[in-house]
Amino acid sequence: MEGSTQHCGPGLDGPRPVRPQELPQVVDLVNQIFCVALGKPPTMGQQFPQLFSPANAANLFLYADQGRPVAHAGLWMGTLHLPGVRLPVAALGSVCTLPPYRGQGLAGRLVAMAWERCREAGRPLLFISGDRSLYLRQGAHRAGRYRDLRLRPPAGTPKPSALPGLGIRLARLPEELPIVARLHQQEPVRWHRPWEAWPELIEAAGYATIYHLRQELWLVTVGENPVACWVTGRGEAFPGELLVLEAFGSRQALAASLQPLLAATGTEQACLPLLEGDPLGPALEAAGFPVGSGPVEPLPGTVAVTDWPLLWRELAPYLEERLPREWVGAQARVEAANGRSRYLLETETGEVWTVEGEAALIRALFGQGDQPVPEVPPHHPLAAALPLPLPWPKGLNYI
Repeated sequence: MEGSTQHCGPGLDGPRPVRPQELPQVVDLVNQIFCVALGKPPTMGQQFPQLFSPANAANLFLYADQGRPVAHAGLWMGTLHLPGVRLPVAALGSVCTLPPYRGQGLAGRLVAMAWERCREAGRPLLFISGDRSLYLRQGAHRAGRYRDLRLRPPAGTPKPSALPGLGIRLARLPEELPIVARLHQQEPVRWHRPWEAWPELIEAAGYATIYHLRQELWLVTVGENPVACWVTGRGEAFPGELLVLEAFGSRQALAASLQPLLAATGTEQACLPLLEGDPLGPALEAAGFPVGSGPVEPLPGTVAVTDWPLLWRELAPYLEERLPREWVGAQARVEAANGRSRYLLETETGEVWTVEGEAALIRALFGQGDQPVPEVPPHHPLAAALPLPLPWPKGLNYI
């Protein structure tokens, strides 16, 4: 690299977990890469308090040169709610290397260590904020299905609200946090948020801060009763636009309140990620917003299966309501085949389902935009449970 001297790896300390006393230096490193180098204030420690917490130091990994961190990869251990299931998962982020130390595979070895940590900790599913080759080589791939909507108020006279007494206002925080949390807990697919995490995540505004957006929580009410919540961001980076970071609660109330929300924020259009199958889509159509038939895209970032047998076992309560018993209890295993991994399910009666490679497995489990999923034909019993739903990754829990 021009203007720099490459520092070679033999004398480096790592890869290894971060020690709690090293945390300030690790935060300095990630601030230098993700903030200072881009002309932004150094806010990583404030943006991601759950990641850069002393209690989470064992899930952060580094290389150090004479005590100074020079490369880092961080894991956050969380829980994903699916209907009937609390799935242990992890999220990977803040992966970086100082310029003079690049080109030696440091980040690749740190990411491999993070993968192994997921397996040790019983986290069979890993969410990653990026999609660079560093993650793809390890087995992560794009996953999920959503539409990236740009919604403007319908032309003509606004339709009368189907919900008499509908209102929208900023949430009064922190006193109304219990209301916000209860609305979020109604979501069948969501990140698990302990009570103590709510104030921290709201103050951190992890994703909104990347673009210097003003993050706000808006309560939708019918009469005096809060029935839904919008988490939004707006700022100079997106003039005239309102970014929807999260939306939860009554879909009818969300759709009916979108036009008043745009008016209250002085914005012209909402940028709304609509997850495939979310009933908010039909509700928006009924409220006069043309959802249309735009392309279905994979979710931002990537997903990796770190432990296939464990993932299938953990999903059992979800699968029991959708699949015959023999497929719920099928043995999941991984075999080596032609230099790649083959993923199998085998029932007690000898029926076998198999896919070749991580990309095919993730496409089968979660879908991948509007790509066909030949691994799960419509007539196959697994089609009743797959693809699995995923939450929007760029909300309050963004890592």
